[in-house]
Amino acid sequence: MTAPSVGVRAPFGFLDAGHPADTLVGRLLGALPERIADLPQGRVRVVSELRGGLRDGRWAPDRFYCSLQARDAATGTFDAWTAHWSAGAADATWSRVPDDPKLPALATALAGSATGAGPVEVLRYVPLRRFTYRQHGRVVKVKRRSRLEDSWRRARAVEAAAQWDRRVRVPELLGVDPGSASYTQADVPGAELADLAHGDQLAPMLAEAGAVHAAFHALDATGVPDGPAPAAVRATTERSAAWAAWLLPDLAGVLARAVARLAAVAPGPVDARDVVTCHGDLVPSHLLGGPGEWTVIDHDLAHRGDRYRDLAMFVAGLAFDVPALADGVSADPTHARAVEAYLGGYEEVLGRRLDRDRLARHLLAAHLHHAALLATKDRVHPAAVGATASRLEAALDAVGGRR
Repeated sequence: MTAPSVGVRAPFGFLDAGHPADTLVGRLLGALPERIADLPQGRVRVVSELRGGLRDGRWAPDRFYCSLQARDAATGTFDAWTAHWSAGAADATWSRVPDDPKLPALATALAGSATGAGPVEVLRYVPLRRFTYRQHGRVVKVKRRSRLEDSWRRARAVEAAAQWDRRVRVPELLGVDPGSASYTQADVPGAELADLAHGDQLAPMLAEAGAVHAAFHALDATGVPDGPAPAAVRATTERSAAWAAWLLPDLAGVLARAVARLAAVAPGPVDARDVVTCHGDLVPSHLLGGPGEWTVIDHDLAHRGDRYRDLAMFVAGLAFDVPALADGVSADPTHARAVEAYLGGYEEVLGRRLDRDRLARHLLAAHLHHAALLATKDRVHPAAVGATASRLEAALDAVGGRR
């Protein structure tokens, strides 16, 4: 779609003109300028997602949202308009916080917070999934009702395990409220790892991250479920890559080669000693604190699984999650040193060298996953496509798959 005239980048502006998805997005977001004008003055953050599937052998969009999020420059008050659409609907439906069709308890949670002490600071809003805010030294996570019990159970299991291993700090859980589909935990002071890992502190910070990750893997978190079966994960990765190729034809060739190679070199059965407590979503923003004082947050996806997959997802995401490594490729010396520092910190705690061949196979899958998110989550910018292709080529090289 064409860029709105109000200074906000066009959602999914990377789509070729005339692409079926571009036509759909342009039609669904016709009200974009007036919604932006209705938000507080200041920077508007655009959070979008476009997913699809095969219909009669052809790819087609089936789910979409675009959230316009802003804070009042004077008061810090958060506001958001979100358009959401699913296949079969003629038009997008717009909702304004606290209204969210998948978070019906959000209004209840925020109404309750209005009677508490201190202002509400919104930390993150993922439309249709979760809403996180801070108030009076506590962090409240509002979830889909269908996810609340499972998320709470996993967080409790990790907290209980961390009480027996002082190498891992996690937030204190303060309670769960089914009525507002939320749970509360103590606030965690400090900066995100991503904001501290730069310059001469890049390698030391990532080495510490690796050490913390290894300690987390060693937790005896009784009660976390087994992770998804490897075959199911691979099938999801292949579908996501094919969808991304349809959205972003410039990546179609390398995505297809990576998918084909992954089928040939998929990691074999995991050794019992490598079945560990996986975080499931560890990224630099989930490590808070400072040197030697890290707290691991967000355990909603904690599970028992293959340590190498959990490691690979962290490594493959560094170029997206650490500003100092933005759009870095594996061959870049800075990026390579950062990865080795992280793996070195991990191995020091583990007490043995990692199986680099198994890690390389998982890294190919992880780079495919992040390439798919690039398109699906509307993270494309001029440098991103070439850098993503280079990372996929390097991952193919690492498993003998470039042609």
